[in-house]
Amino acid sequence: MILYWPNGQGPTPIIHRAILYLEWNGAGYYNATDLAGLPCGNEPGAVYVTPMTVLNGRPGCGYTHLTGELDLIRIGWDSSNVSVQLSSPALGDHSGFLTLGDNNLGIPDQESSGDGNSQLVESGWVIGVARGMIPWFGSVKLLIEGQAGEVPSQSWQFMGLTIIGAILVAFGVHYALRREGIETPLRREEDEEARAAAAAEPPSESLPHRFWTRLRRGSSEDEEEEVEPDQAQRRRTRPPPSHAPSSHRGRPKPRVRRGEKSTRKHDSSDEL
Repeated sequence: MILYWPNGQGPTPIIHRAILYLEWNGAGYYNATDLAGLPCGNEPGAVYVTPMTVLNGRPGCGYTHLTGELDLIRIGWDSSNVSVQLSSPALGDHSGFLTLGDNNLGIPDQESSGDGNSQLVESGWVIGVARGMIPWFGSVKLLIEGQAGEVPSQSWQFMGLTIIGAILVAFGVHYALRREGIETPLRREEDEEARAAAAAEPPSESLPHRFWTRLRRGSSEDEEEEVEPDQAQRRRTRPPPSHAPSSHRGRPKPRVRRGEKSTRKHDSSDEL
């Protein structure tokens, strides 16, 4: 994938596949040395066919002095066949990259009339080269720009499958790392705190054990309620507790006896 200016100019650069570099000879033909050594013609798994050329007795296998038609087989994401008219003035009579868009349906940019239409892309027109890509996510950009109708239905399907696959892979890697004991320090601290909290809590009781415990507590409370009247009666008849001896050392407090005075008065009255 290369990012280039169509025809070396324009307001918006284009990023498309560079499928072949054609070298202009200047005498009316092209050389495609990148095709050397690839299966061709009628051979199994043929990649290209040049009907007007013969190489070492192999018809359709020439890659120099090319004129007429050049057929490229199984090109692009949908493995479509691309036919290039080497005598077309749309190529520009100069060397450059033959490019193809994903939605061009087998028609190279040099022969299409839509976005990306350009002559062979010269090296000076190239802005950059894509080192990697996220397939089918360009559909989101087209959707935002209001060009969703130009997106093939397969792109939406494959994009959805890619998102699901990425989520599943992320979960798989996460659980694999945890199983091997490879965790982040923060995650390790959280797990240690959780284990410490679980160890500090009392062991949980089973449901039957809780039921019998509550049943015993209820019966003991009933017994206490039944015994409570007797205990209250005993508390009433029980003599008041004697005062405990004071631990305070020193002279004891004097006690006043008033009962003797009353008896003396009664004695004096009797004498009178």
